[in-house]
Amino acid sequence: MYIKHLKYYLFIILIFIINIRITYSYKLNNIIYYTYDNITDFKDCENFIYTYDKNKTLKKKEVLKIKNNVNLSYYCKNNICIEVDREALGQFVEIPDENGNMKIYISKSYRYDQVKSTKLLYKISGGHDIISYKCTSDSQCLTNKCMDGFCIFNEENPTEFCADIYINLLIFRYSYMHCGKAIGDICKKDKDCGSKHCGLITDLKTWKLENYCGMPPEGPSDKCSFNKYFNKISISLLQ
Repeated sequence: MYIKHLKYYLFIILIFIINIRITYSYKLNNIIYYTYDNITDFKDCENFIYTYDKNKTLKKKEVLKIKNNVNLSYYCKNNICIEVDREALGQFVEIPDENGNMKIYISKSYRYDQVKSTKLLYKISGGHDIISYKCTSDSQCLTNKCMDGFCIFNEENPTEFCADIYINLLIFRYSYMHCGKAIGDICKKDKDCGSKHCGLITDLKTWKLENYCGMPPEGPSDKCSFNKYFNKISISLLQ
C-alpha cells in the first residue's frame, strides 16, 4: 500500500516539474511564445485572431442574401459565418458552434504540396513575442486537417469562404455574395471558389501548374460612390 501511494505522489511531482519546464520555455530569453492554446492572452491578439462579434455574425443563408455591399467576406463553419478582411486574413478565427460554445480555429491553411515542396514557417516573430499557428490535432484547424504541424486544405471538408462579387458592366454595376473554397485552395472552375476566381498558378519550387482559388474581383475604390451610384440607378428604375 505504501509503495502504491509513493508511486502516485512521484507521478504528481513529475507532472508538476514538466509543467514548470514548459512554462519556463515559453518565456525563455525574455521571448514569449503564443500558440493555439494561449493566443487570446496576447495583448495584441486582435491583429492575429478574428474574435467573435455578434454584430458581424450571420447564418449562411443570410450572407447569401446580401447585395451591393462591396469588399465583404466571411469564413463559415457549421452554417455560422463571421466577417473577415480578405485583404489581410488572420491566422486564427473564433466561431461559435451550433450550441453557442465558442471555438478557436487556426485559419491559416496550406495545400499539402506546399508543405512538401516549400520550407514553410508556422510562426510570426514580433520582437519579444512569437506567434505560432502550428497545429497538433485536426480539431484545431478550420479545415479539420492537421499534417506535419500545418493546417491543410481538406477536399472532404473544404473551408467555406463567402465573398462579395463585384460586377462592372460600365452602364450598370452591382455585387452579390458567393460561397465556395477559400483563397489558396485547389479548384477546377471559378464557381468552386468563394472568390469566383480559379486561376492557373506555377509553383516556383516544383514548376508544377495547378489551378488555385485567387482573390475576388476588386470593388470600386470609393465604396460610398458605389452606394450613391447604386441608389441613383435604383431610383431611376423606379421612376
